[in-house]
Amino acid sequence: MSPGSSTESYPAFARIGLRENPGKKPQPDPTIRIERDLNQAHQVEQEKRAIYEPCIPYLSAKYNIPLFI
Repeated sequence: MSPGSSTESYPAFARIGLRENPGKKPQPDPTIRIERDLNQAHQVEQEKRAIYEPCIPYLSAKYNIPLFI
């Protein structure tokens, strides 16, 4: 954040999740997740596995990295 920005008055922990938009109100960063329940960590892990695990064989072959399963 630049000095004098519109988010300067927010506490440091709040500024982390805010995007600076010149001339507009600060907007929450959609890539930041707020914990909402105890099961969220498990749900996020499942979501990431569903996204990234299918990429492993392709990247392994592309970069000649053996798979150790």
